[in-house]
Amino acid sequence: MNQIQQRVSSFIKGFPPFDLLPSEALSAVAKSADVYYCQNGDVLFREGQSPLPYFFVTRKGSVRIASNDLLIDMCDEGDVFGVRALLANDTYLADAIAEENTILYKIPLNTFKKILAEYPAVANYFASGFASGKSLPQTPFRMLSAAPAPTNFMSGMQVIEGRREVLACVADTTIKSAATMMSERGVGSIVVLNAQGFPIGIITDKDFRKKIATGINDIHQSVSAIMSSPVICVAGGGTQTDYLIDMLTKRVHHLCVTENGTQESKVVGMITEHDLLLLQGTNPAVILREMDRENDYSRLKELRRNASSLFRQHINQNLPVSATCRIATAINDRLIGRVVEKVVKELGSPPCPFAWLALGSLGREEQILLTDQDHALVFSQGDHQTYFLQLATMVSDQLESMGFPRDPADVSAENPKWCMSLEQWKSQFSKWMTTPEPSAILHCNIFFDFRKVYGDSFLTDSLREHIFHTQSDKALFTALLAKEAVETPAPLSFFRNLVVERTGENKDQFDLKLRVLLPLVDCARVLAITQGVAATQTIKRYEMLKQHFPERKSLFDSAMEATAYAIGLKAKSGFTNSDNGRFIAPEALSKLDRQMLRNIFETISEMQQMLKLSFQTDTLR
Repeated sequence: MNQIQQRVSSFIKGFPPFDLLPSEALSAVAKSADVYYCQNGDVLFREGQSPLPYFFVTRKGSVRIASNDLLIDMCDEGDVFGVRALLANDTYLADAIAEENTILYKIPLNTFKKILAEYPAVANYFASGFASGKSLPQTPFRMLSAAPAPTNFMSGMQVIEGRREVLACVADTTIKSAATMMSERGVGSIVVLNAQGFPIGIITDKDFRKKIATGINDIHQSVSAIMSSPVICVAGGGTQTDYLIDMLTKRVHHLCVTENGTQESKVVGMITEHDLLLLQGTNPAVILREMDRENDYSRLKELRRNASSLFRQHINQNLPVSATCRIATAINDRLIGRVVEKVVKELGSPPCPFAWLALGSLGREEQILLTDQDHALVFSQGDHQTYFLQLATMVSDQLESMGFPRDPADVSAENPKWCMSLEQWKSQFSKWMTTPEPSAILHCNIFFDFRKVYGDSFLTDSLREHIFHTQSDKALFTALLAKEAVETPAPLSFFRNLVVERTGENKDQFDLKLRVLLPLVDCARVLAITQGVAATQTIKRYEMLKQHFPERKSLFDSAMEATAYAIGLKAKSGFTNSDNGRFIAPEALSKLDRQMLRNIFETISEMQQMLKLSFQTDTLR
């Protein structure tokens, strides 16, 4: 390459999608590129014009992309534009005009067609609408990375089909016959099937030890006398981590793989804990298992610290955010549960049933970082607040020692306002929804995301049922909740500058929580409440809402992907800066992050517009 070509290669390799290419492919692009100089006001192409045989990369300066005087984008250093028309073999959808004296690289389509064919990640980049111009509608927000993740972290994401021959029998088979079959096959379990071939029970070596060796049952009885039922069933094709988490959260060692993942279909395989642990020696499941066995607070703290290291590596390697959230939720829930169990043992038996409620990001199953404690407590009846306040204080002390700071706003179970009986909680929610003052709307946004982490599910189920029943005839309340959700409109693009904080300790930083995550979370919450969707996780809410609004499937898909990307970006920022990840310095954002956020802003704008129309929020004062 000559000196100019070397400069082109050196420049473009720092920006997506060229950063996904190996050196030889970069050289091919650089050799084919032309350097183009244009002055302020020069027109590069017009809306409706047939595509040129090349697209543009901005080297220096800026180019205005607009349609009918509506600004769509401002392309500056590293931005790619003019691609959509070439790939779609269609006319341009906007004008491209130099905003100042600008240097551009023109990349011939013929050269780049070869690149698209040989490097799928680059093709995905363009197909996803990341290149500037007029974005493709509802484009997915893929996490693109040129570097593969190390094997030891990817192995937990290995897909397990679980399809293999399964030893099975019918319900009237004798225990002796089943034991003989297991011994001959050298396996540790046998599945019991009904007449349709559907699983109705399972017998393992453990059942023989507990029920036969002890003399509780006789070997001439039928297997139905000792089988465990119902069988925990899954669909094949999940990851190793998915299945290990299933086993630990459901406290089983075998998962029955069926055709559709339920007990109402035929068995196609079996997944055992032993099989999975043979595939990988270290796994989040090991942390969960150790937490189950551990009784020392300091050791629990160490295990949570190990989990943080694992989450950091998952995020840095761009592993699926949804999987990382699921693992983090399982570990955080288990940690809190173990702490509550230990404190209960120290205090003595509780005077009545209770439930520990997670709020905020943990309530939504989105807490990857060690962020503020947000929790509440509900107990079944009576005047037992004193006991539970003491329990909450002791639990909060331990969680704080393990790295979870207390909430500065005192949203905590150790606050008497948020440690109440079931009837008191029902009364409180009714009051908020019946007289929806600004403080009531604020509290609803906090407490509607509650999720039981430990304790009696009946209490939380009853409370949620009460909320859904009460809000059903409170049109003003839901409209005000929607109005709050659209109060912070997202900027439609970064253009040249981010919308940053103007004052305070976070001056000149971008508020990722306020500008991105909260609008996505708030919109999902409003729709979930009005449609009776019990899920608290934002992504799950959007997934379930597609059933209620099938015409909005594309928008909700984008909202799901936007939420996952924003959670991952916040976690990455938090791990990098050893903080909660909320504020990001603009210069720390890569070009890809900016392009992703630009698309996310469009999704947020569409979600908020949907709420404005559905709830007529512009009529509220």
